[in-house]
Amino acid sequence: AIKYAGSAAQKEEHLNAIAGGERVIAFAQAEPKSRWTLHDVSTTAKKDGAGYVLNGQKAVVIGAPQADTLLVSARTAGGQRDANGISLFLVPKNAKGVTTRDYPTIDGTRAAEVYFENVSVGAEALIGAADAAFPVIERLVDEANAAYSSEAVGCMRMMTESTREYAKTRK
Repeated sequence: AIKYAGSAAQKEEHLNAIAGGERVIAFAQAEPKSRWTLHDVSTTAKKDGAGYVLNGQKAVVIGAPQADTLLVSARTAGGQRDANGISLFLVPKNAKGVTTRDYPTIDGTRAAEVYFENVSVGAEALIGAADAAFPVIERLVDEANAAYSSEAVGCMRMMTESTREYAKTRK
């Protein structure tokens, strides 16, 4: 998201830190009742002076237990299921009002339910233009799905090779 929609200052501040492993960001997109509809966002970000105040909940945030920063989608305009009116924010996981409930997932990774209660962020936390993040979210999810698919193909290839070797050597 920073690469595609971030300002020059955001790219300078975050991309090298991410690449160097100094910053870990988890994508907080899904919500408990959204049923994987990307534009169903009820978490809100209300304008407050120069910044925003976030309220809501995100579900199954993969990598949140290890993250120090959350990339959060929030509704800044429109109705809950409108594609327009969604914005992206970088929120420090230790910000006042952010709470998490961490748990292991079935594949051995960790995820969290993340709650935002009157979380204040500055204007610099907004990634890209306000109300216009949906195309970026779609692109991020598409790229993540491609990466997961590649991982699955690699696992299947490895299992096929192991099975073939076993079948050739068993007695």
